Amino acid sequence: MKGKVFLGVFTFLLMIFMSKALFAGWNIETIDSDTIIGEYTSIVLDSDGSPHISYFDDISGSVKYAWYDGTHWNIETVDTAFSDYGVHSCIAVDQDNRPHISYFDSANSAVKYASYDGTQWNIETVDTVNALVCFTSMTLDRNEKPHMSYFDPTDAVIKHATCEDAGWYMETVDNAYALMIYTSLVLDTSGNPRISYFQPGDSGLKYAVYDNATWNIVTVASSGSGIFSSLVSGTKDKPHITYHDLASRSLEYAVGDGTTWQTESVDTATGLMFYMSLALDSYSNPHISYQDAAAFSLKYARYNGNDWLIETVDSGGTGIYTALAVDANDFAHISYYDQGHLKYANYSE
Repeated sequence: MKGKVFLGVFTFLLMIFMSKALFAGWNIETIDSDTIIGEYTSIVLDSDGSPHISYFDDISGSVKYAWYDGTHWNIETVDTAFSDYGVHSCIAVDQDNRPHISYFDSANSAVKYASYDGTQWNIETVDTVNALVCFTSMTLDRNEKPHMSYFDPTDAVIKHATCEDAGWYMETVDNAYALMIYTSLVLDTSGNPRISYFQPGDSGLKYAVYDNATWNIVTVASSGSGIFSSLVSGTKDKPHITYHDLASRSLEYAVGDGTTWQTESVDTATGLMFYMSLALDSYSNPHISYQDAAAFSLKYARYNGNDWLIETVDSGGTGIYTALAVDANDFAHISYYDQGHLKYANYSE
């Protein structure tokens, strides 16, 4: 009898193990779908680990917002009546898990900021620029004030904007070149902004740090490197940046220590890695989502402390406009565009 009981318990535990093994891996969902929906995605996780996504709906010409409430996805329109390009949204959530979104209104050439107060969306024009596209990046400081970076082609400058009590305050970060694109913004532990961006040509990947008085700018990688940069701030405020190197045609990852940069190639398989998004896990190990444009697939790379592990998450003409977040269990959550659809992939065990 004891043998049968033991065998039954063993069989039960084995079934649980096999069930977990069977369902471990990537779970992929289509969140919103039509002819062209899901461009310019941005993703953030709230305090419960639930995903919030901002994106562009090219059919209605609007910025949209999707969030998971633990049971199902909810979708709503934030702002509408745009042209059909140039949104580049970025999302953050505050301490009450309410969304804040930066984006570019191409119809009115306006850099905008939308925040939800629990009842309605409040939309503000931050700046007006003469552009078709504008590459916004946004985060909230400890007082929940928004900070934003973007390229203003009117004056050919990278700008930093923050909302003060009297309104939006804007300053020039870099004005040395005619074209500076794909900005990525973070705040350090003192609340000072740091921005990575791309300057085509010999200048390449630039990194700007504000020290409470001035902007200090360094070149991280030259000779055309730095397109699609994604920046995060790690332990002791060390900057971590991933980007595409146009010269070597590779996905690169760089870490700075305040004086020098250590750079390594992550993926050189096809030479066409675009739309990078970077996050760090609880061990400060980097995770990167990106599009392999040659294979038309969504790929994901993570460093396990010794090696880079690379896998294809989704394939078949997909992976554009990827955005990545890592949860408290170090699992990845990715939003991306797939041939007219907004899709979401998360890894679980």
